[in-house]
Amino acid sequence: MIIEVENFLPDKFVDDLVAESKNSHSWQMPENQSHLFRKGINNPIEEILYWFNDHPLFEHYKFIGYTLWQDSKDFKMDWHLDNDRVKIAVQIYLMTGRVRALSSRIEL
Repeated sequence: MIIEVENFLPDKFVDDLVAESKNSHSWQMPENQSHLFRKGINNPIEEILYWFNDHPLFEHYKFIGYTLWQDSKDFKMDWHLDNDRVKIAVQIYLMTGRVRALSSRIEL
């Protein structure tokens, strides 16, 4: 099931993520994914973890982290499972600045 929600994150978090995305030394190439033409930052803003864990939509889940992704123009990914532990994924696309996607992991 896919649910699309607009303006999901509070504006403060969106602004913080955009600011973090401009910090070029924070971006790391994911291990075993150098062929995917993307870089990521794991859990750059700790308050976002708390926000997801306290959100009523996720009250039955344990939110274990998120990754801020920056995809290059050559990025392409086929349908896949991230990890057997991940039962639900939340993807939030931020169209401001260089931030392209926020991917979340929730453990049941």
